[in-house]
Amino acid sequence: MRNVLSLIVAFCWLTSPTASAALELREGQVQIALRADIAVAGEQVSLGDIAILRTRDLPTIQRLMSLSLGRAPTAGAQAVVRREAIARWIRGHLGLGREQVLWSGPDEARVRRLAQEIPGARLERTAETALRGWVAQRASRYQIQAVVTPGDLKVPAGPVELQVRPFADNAEPAQRMVVWLDVQVDGRFVRAVPVSFRVDAYRDAWVAPAGVANGVALAPRMVERREVKITGRPTGEGLPAGRLGSSPLVTGWRTTKPVGEGEPITVRNAAPAPLMARGEWVLLRLKSGFVELERRVQVMQDGDLGQVVQVRSSGGSAPVAARVMAAGRVEATL
Repeated sequence: MRNVLSLIVAFCWLTSPTASAALELREGQVQIALRADIAVAGEQVSLGDIAILRTRDLPTIQRLMSLSLGRAPTAGAQAVVRREAIARWIRGHLGLGREQVLWSGPDEARVRRLAQEIPGARLERTAETALRGWVAQRASRYQIQAVVTPGDLKVPAGPVELQVRPFADNAEPAQRMVVWLDVQVDGRFVRAVPVSFRVDAYRDAWVAPAGVANGVALAPRMVERREVKITGRPTGEGLPAGRLGSSPLVTGWRTTKPVGEGEPITVRNAAPAPLMARGEWVLLRLKSGFVELERRVQVMQDGDLGQVVQVRSSGGSAPVAARVMAAGRVEATL
């Protein structure tokens, strides 16, 4: 808009006999009136932003007005542009000599970037709303509180948009969580702002009311449903074993480490029992050419369908590698 207004002034001068007589510009001469204090909204500063330009030649004034002087200062900051530097820039880029340019106004111009403030409360509110929606899908009860309200943020003038970065896939609520906001002005990224929160989240889980030793097959009578605080627990503890319903779905699970009294059953201390457990007696079908033999053997390691496990007969013979074919049955080929 400032460029358009400067151009209008130039046209007025070209058609005004009074102005022409006062300035007495010869053909090829340019008058540049530097302005003392300028506020710009864009990212680049042009000569037309900081000076009033007059000349008899329309193409010359258009080139002068659009001549870029560099990037504007950051929002809320100020820069100083000196007349001598502008004169050298004009000579280098447009080829106008000293005798062609008539200067007026101050020796330097102070340029500041138009800015606006985003209240810290708005940043906090945007981040908290997104975090609450995410935690609500993973907890039955929760409390969220900002650790520190972010300070007000100065950004360039223009429409502001706050975008919340997506949370990590398969993440669980943590006691300390950071929400990242990407601040955009007029569709352009300005900066990223972190907002920290303390989170206390709870949900129902299956809990062992009494301690359970390692390697024990779980039964419904060994667990009960309780509300458990899920934030502040060890990282990667995982979800409760089985879905929560009117009855515990822990049948077929066994502990993988001792479970303390009141401790929830999770993937850190329990897992689905294998199809074949170490120490179990199963039927081995042994193939050798056209001959097939069957005998009872003891499994020496856990195994699931299709896996190869070591088995040994009761006679103390050397172990044999056999493939798990079904519950209680393995096969081997000699």
